[in-house]
Amino acid sequence: MRASTSELGQRFQGGLRFVRRRGRLTAPGRPGAIRALVVVLAMLALLAPAPGRVAAEEPGEAGIPVGDFRLLEPIQDALGGSSWLMAQGYDPRVGMGSVERDAGVGMDWGAYAAPAGGGSRAGAAYAPLVPARSAAPAFSRNQIVTRQVGLFPIQTEPHIAVNPQDPEHLVLGVIDYNFPAMSSYVSFDGGETWDGPNQVRYFQEDFTAAGDPVVGFDRDGNVYIVSISLGFEEFRLGSLVSFTEISSMVVSKSTDDGLTWGDAVSAARSTVESESIPDETGRERGTITAQFLDKPWLAVGPDPDDPDKDILYLSYTEFATSYTTIYADELPFLTAPATETTIRMVKSEDGGATWSEPLAVSPTVLQAEGAGEEPGEDGERGGQGSSLTDEDDDGEGGGQTQEEDGVTGEANQTVQGSQPKVMADGTLVVSYLDTTNDGVQEGLATIMVAISDDGGETFNDPVQAGVVKELHFNPRSSTFRYWGAAFPQLAVGPDEQIYVAASALPPDKSTDDGDIYLFRSLDKGATWEEPVRLNQDDTSRLQFFPSISVSPDGTLHAMWGDMRDDPDEARYHIYYTRSIDQGATFGFEIPEQGLRVPDTRVTDFPSNSLRGFPGGRFIGDYFSLAAADEDVYMVWADTRLGEFGGPNQQIGFARQTAIAPPELFMNPSTGAAGRDVTIQGFRFQPNSNVAIDVGGITATNVRTNEKGEFTTNIYMPVAGEGARNVNAYDDTGNYATASFYTEFGFDTIQRSIEELQRQIAQGTGAPAAPDATAPTAPSPAPSSQPLPSPPSESAAAPSRPVLGAMGGLPVLGGWGGLALGAGAYAVLWVRRRRGES
Repeated sequence: MRASTSELGQRFQGGLRFVRRRGRLTAPGRPGAIRALVVVLAMLALLAPAPGRVAAEEPGEAGIPVGDFRLLEPIQDALGGSSWLMAQGYDPRVGMGSVERDAGVGMDWGAYAAPAGGGSRAGAAYAPLVPARSAAPAFSRNQIVTRQVGLFPIQTEPHIAVNPQDPEHLVLGVIDYNFPAMSSYVSFDGGETWDGPNQVRYFQEDFTAAGDPVVGFDRDGNVYIVSISLGFEEFRLGSLVSFTEISSMVVSKSTDDGLTWGDAVSAARSTVESESIPDETGRERGTITAQFLDKPWLAVGPDPDDPDKDILYLSYTEFATSYTTIYADELPFLTAPATETTIRMVKSEDGGATWSEPLAVSPTVLQAEGAGEEPGEDGERGGQGSSLTDEDDDGEGGGQTQEEDGVTGEANQTVQGSQPKVMADGTLVVSYLDTTNDGVQEGLATIMVAISDDGGETFNDPVQAGVVKELHFNPRSSTFRYWGAAFPQLAVGPDEQIYVAASALPPDKSTDDGDIYLFRSLDKGATWEEPVRLNQDDTSRLQFFPSISVSPDGTLHAMWGDMRDDPDEARYHIYYTRSIDQGATFGFEIPEQGLRVPDTRVTDFPSNSLRGFPGGRFIGDYFSLAAADEDVYMVWADTRLGEFGGPNQQIGFARQTAIAPPELFMNPSTGAAGRDVTIQGFRFQPNSNVAIDVGGITATNVRTNEKGEFTTNIYMPVAGEGARNVNAYDDTGNYATASFYTEFGFDTIQRSIEELQRQIAQGTGAPAAPDATAPTAPSPAPSSQPLPSPPSESAAAPSRPVLGAMGGLPVLGGWGGLALGAGAYAVLWVRRRRGES
């Protein structure tokens, strides 16, 4: 018999919904629930294996104790990056500083915490160490979009969308490890300024979020964001009770441009099912099947039956892992896992309020040791695409389904990384990666594409767009997980064009761990052309995380991470190229600048993959690009500040249209030394530390507001006459300079004293007549020009010459006047002493 959540389990869901926060388990505050928690913990303690008693009933088999949270272990490396991070215990939101959890994975998150509100651990105290940006040839200065509200300056997996009604209205979705859920940022000026972070709640029945935020607009300007929400669900095997992680594909909607978000709706949710068969001794035997849903992606497009209405499509990966029970002495274990994986899709026709039942897009494939191969649900694949391998393009090396192999033995295959897109006529296209049955993250893989002509009611058999050499778990030059770069990135053109970009191992360069390839079909996926390599460097260095988009005029845009410029093969820039002939040729040209290149750099400072996420483990599964008619917008995980402090990974942004640089305004801009000057700064990083120096010496540190502006006063030191540079730069390398002209300084005082001495030496008792050609007001004249002064009122008393000269000088306020008065008095005192002697 197959049982879902039991009667006891229903009581637990109402009164014992476990929420793991800050390293402890809490339950709703009802006495009955707390007593029930004590009972369950006692049961789990009885079920836990005693030390040294792991000898299973079946020799050579290792198992997972019932009650242990490791049901995701067989599939964790095949999960999307953010889910893998959670399953490994590297996500700071799950446990959030738990001593036990951190010790178990060797992570000390406290060592990585940045000062609250700071953009960098270095801060303005290390202002000379901020990045010195080198402008890209044809792209704007880079903006660091994200802001540090909490202790962890780590964000990743950015996705950006453009409002089809307003090309300057952008919405960015991102994982922010300061919050338990996703965050969004909004710009209404094409990315020059951003509002955020705006938190997006996870599902009410869950305890935290994982990741994979993807953003989309409908035709009315409503914004949607999909992501993964995580919870626990109880399962029961006869009298044995435990619980495990489950996930929901959740969708949140904003009707105010992305500034606030409604409550999350679960579009699809995983389950845990069990089947119990007691044996003759009364011990519980049976199977447990735990699902986990992963890697959601969103598309919005016209209903093929009603072009005036939009449909929301959400594709994802369903993992279903089945376990059988064995016993070690009297203790039950779960063992012999076998995982079925399927790409599925749900849709909504009412703006995300309700969602359809899941529909299989791909065949179901199996991953299990020693298991017989199972046929796919939907039969054979259709069509053969191009090959990017050393094999002949005859289906060898992973072209078949497991059904076609027709053999038994080890099954090691998964499907992952789906993306949907909607064509102008309402045709739905879904791409995904099939690792083939030669192993996950090894051997060959196929890029698959499935098409629905009836609004997602049914799908044609998937066709093979191409065969590639599959990426491994991480590159050999760095430590971050990059298998997600193999997930196909999909775009559709205004007619029947379908484009797919992916990173793959090049067949002709054994030391190269990834190039970017484009696959295209000009007939709605019926036939596919040979792949084209997009990165045109002549190195064997890594390219990864491509993103592509088609602007309304049909131009195809592509971006990716690129290590070609770093001999250490750890730092990456963002590179870009485009095609105006449907992908036949690629290149970037600006005739006004005489710039004609096959691809071009976007970033103005490199990111070090080893200095972003702690341990360099994770920079996400994707970067993102969105194109409008007049511009193209790009976002990526940016680690530039990790070079100057602790681990630091934020979200960078650039567009092709220039963004005005920061500016400084000084009031007044000229005047005497030794006075206060008001300084205003504009277009710096919001909520960031800014260091201000005068003549290379730090004068003060200030903090910008949410608009990236500041106002402060600084004291202009007493110095020589002339211009003094005033510089301001924030943590991210934004820089501005202005000049203050000192009209009266040390050299002015020196000239005045010399003039006084000359007059006293002449003994006239009156100042010399001013030079008729000299200016009548202070000006930046050569230092040899004497300062003019009006005639004295009287020359009778011996002390009057000094008083007359002082009266003829413009008044110096503050320390400048005091210094001048002191100097004049000293001259007079010396003169009198000489007269007395």
